[in-house]
Amino acid sequence: GTATCPGMAGAGVKLYVGNLTPEVTAELLQAAFTSHGDVLGSWVAKGPAAFGFVTMKTLPAAQTAVEALNGTMLGGAALRVELAAPITAGPVSGSPPAPRVRASSRDRQRGRSKRDPSRFDSRPRRVSRRSRSRSRSKRKRKKRKRSSS
Repeated sequence: GTATCPGMAGAGVKLYVGNLTPEVTAELLQAAFTSHGDVLGSWVAKGPAAFGFVTMKTLPAAQTAVEALNGTMLGGAALRVELAAPITAGPVSGSPPAPRVRASSRDRQRGRSKRDPSRFDSRPRRVSRRSRSRSRSKRKRKKRKRSSS
C-alpha cells in the first residue's frame, strides 16, 4: 500500500501514535487518520513495541488528527497521538555529551585500561611477567612426564 518507512525524508507532518495493540496494522492506522486530512503514509513497529507513525500532508490536518484521535480507542486500546519530535543529533535530554575518559600515555604503556581502578592506587602494583595459570600448567606437565617415565 502507501505505507512508508519513518526514516524517509519528504514533505508532510509526522505524528507519533503510541499504545497500539498487535492487531493494528499500518493500513488500519492510515484508515483511522484519513477522515482528518490527507495521509501521506503510515508505519507500525513490528514486534512487542506498541507504536507507529502517520505522516499527514499539512500541519492543520495533523493538529486536527491529534485533537480528534488522542485518547480514542483503536484495536481495544486508547491511542496516544502527538506531533512526532524531530530527529536530532545527540542525546534527547539536551544535556551535553559526557566527557570521554582517556587513559594517559603512561597508563597505556603499562598495559592498564582507562577503567582500571588500580590507576588510582597510591602505591604501584607489582605485576609478574608470567601469569600464574601458565606456570601452573607447566608444573603439571613436568609432573606428568616424571610420573609416566
